[in-house]
Amino acid sequence: MVFDLVFSEPMTGFDNADLKVSGMAGTPTITVTGSGATYAVEVSGMTSSETVTLEILANAAQDAAGNYSEARASTDSSLGDVLAPPTVASVIRLDANPTSAASVDFIVTFSEAVINVDKTDFSPTTTGGIIGASTLGISGSGDSYIVTVNTGSGSGTVRLDVIYNGSIEDLTGDSFISPYFRGEAYTMVN
Repeated sequence: MVFDLVFSEPMTGFDNADLKVSGMAGTPTITVTGSGATYAVEVSGMTSSETVTLEILANAAQDAAGNYSEARASTDSSLGDVLAPPTVASVIRLDANPTSAASVDFIVTFSEAVINVDKTDFSPTTTGGIIGASTLGISGSGDSYIVTVNTGSGSGTVRLDVIYNGSIEDLTGDSFISPYFRGEAYTMVN
């Protein structure tokens, strides 16, 4: 029996040690061929007509951005979309720093293209005496978005955090589930 395995993008580090076979009485032999995003997984050693389940173990392969695959199982000879959920790669300042500007921009880069991104997915975090910071707007698409933040009033720092609220997902429907609190901050000198 041959399972066709299609990742949503090219992956590395995938081999037969990343697979588990169940539902058969014999001793399975697994042979993996292919590369990039497409693989063929041949399972042999069955002793009768059985329903064989092939499972890809979690963290079996990795994409170019460092995201690991999720666990998936199939009995119908096809496995697809086994890429881990999207993550935030970076949150970087776009304007001069330090600043006294009433608003500043950040560029938020995800590990892959995402949809359903809006200003409720972001939260400014402040230190010092800053009050009234808020997310004003968002533009962009794919894996990069520019987020404009009202810097409020007072002195201190303003950082943009990406929060989990269940709306962001990649193009295959995997939800963003890993909040990001490590972005660059502006130093406000009001």
